[in-house]
Parts: sequence; C-alpha cells; structure tokens
Amino acid sequence: APREMMTDLQRGGLVLVFRHAKTDWGEKDRGPKPECFPGRNLILEGREQSHEIGATMVAYGVATGDAFSSPVCRCWETLELMVGRYEVKSHWAHGDGAAGLEKRWADVRKLSPDGNRVIVTHDAVVQATFNPGLTGYDITTAEFMEGDCLILRPDGDTATVLAHWCSDTWERYRVRFPEEAVSVGSAGQSADIINVYPNPATDHLTIKVATPQLVTITDVLGNAVWSGWVSDYRVVALSAASRGMYVVRTASGGGVLVQLGVQP
Repeated sequence: APREMMTDLQRGGLVLVFRHAKTDWGEKDRGPKPECFPGRNLILEGREQSHEIGATMVAYGVATGDAFSSPVCRCWETLELMVGRYEVKSHWAHGDGAAGLEKRWADVRKLSPDGNRVIVTHDAVVQATFNPGLTGYDITTAEFMEGDCLILRPDGDTATVLAHWCSDTWERYRVRFPEEAVSVGSAGQSADIINVYPNPATDHLTIKVATPQLVTITDVLGNAVWSGWVSDYRVVALSAASRGMYVVRTASGGGVLVQLGVQP
C-alpha cells in the first residue's frame, strides 16, 4: 500500500527504476544542450513532472544515492531535474543484448551505499529487463508510461518488484494522505510554511516565510550556498551558484526543491 511503501522509501536501500518524463512524439523539442537537438526531448510538462517527483522525495525524506541514466538526453535531464545529478550508464540505453541485461541486473541487485538508487531509462529497456516475454508477471503488459516507476528491493542475488507507481502517485501523495503530509510551500499558517519563486529560476530567488526564521539554501549534496534571516520575504541573488537543483530549508523544517540556472 502507498503508506507502507513510503515508509520503506524513507528507510532507503531500494532501487527506483523510472521511465523518462513526458515527451511529444510528434515534435523535435530543444533539449538542455545543443547535442540534444533535434530529438525527442522533454516537453515543459515532462520537466514539471520530474521536478514534482523530486520535490515529493525531498518533502518526505526519501534519500537518493546513486543516480544512473541512459545516455539519451530525455533520460538524464529527467534525473537531473529530479535529484540534481546523474551518471550516464550506456547499458541503460537500448541494445547490448545479454551483456547489457546482466549489467542492468547488477545495478538493481546491489544496494546503493547511501539512500535509494534512482535509475532513468526507456520503456523498451524496462520491458526487456523486468517483463521478458511480455508475460506481465512483474509489470503490466501495457506500455510502461512516461514518468512511471518500478520500486525494487535488492538482496544481492536478485531484486523483488514491490510497487509500480505512476508520476501521479508521487505528485498526489500528500493530497491522498494529508495526515502524513510535509509542508512544501503549500498554503497554511504553520511555522514551517515557505514559498520560493520563481521556480525554475535564473539567478535569484524570492523567499517568503510564515514566521521569521533562519533559511538555508543547499545543493543536493548538502553544501550550503546561502544562509540568512528572513522575517517576511527576501530576494536572494545566486548568480555565482552553478546550474542545478537546490533545497531551500527553514529552521522549523519546511523545504522546497528549486531548479536554478534556467535561461530566460
């Protein structure tokens, strides 16, 4: 059930295998780097989808460790927006036959040294790895949709599929289970409420808090890039910060995941 699954995700030691976020099969959208165009890259909805899943992970304390991606732009951009980093692994793209399959299973059989391992790949790769013969034993015989995720528990020899979540399972979790919700910039009066905009941002952020307190901005590795007192709202210049994902946290426990360095 979703509540029990979230508890296991918070404990860590799982492997999350995602299909990349949403694309438009009829368009050649510009990607984040020149080499990505022309190609089937993420559309705006896919970028928002990736960001929201990552924000839910941060809000509920789902720690992420290794971040592996197919070399294809739409995969590593999904992972970068979701957890702020990625490591390209060619065997998570198409091909490579039995050798590639064995390398993929090596990634899902072993525990991540820190948090949960996150992998972003393609429908065909997921089907070949976890649904051989299209029997539907581990996952549906239907298409593994863009933004879908298999959650697996590795034990060293194999891995058990625990759940198949779509992107809405992540994005609507705090709506479906409000008694467990953590504040992530939503409306309210508690001390940990924080609003940060624009998001994505170019080189500055406006931070608004419900009660005066210390606010810290860290990168996804936990390194602080800014810290200061905010009494109501404050505009913070971050032109020296590198492009990527950052966490804005209040001393009372509120948090927001933001993407920085986006070109206007």
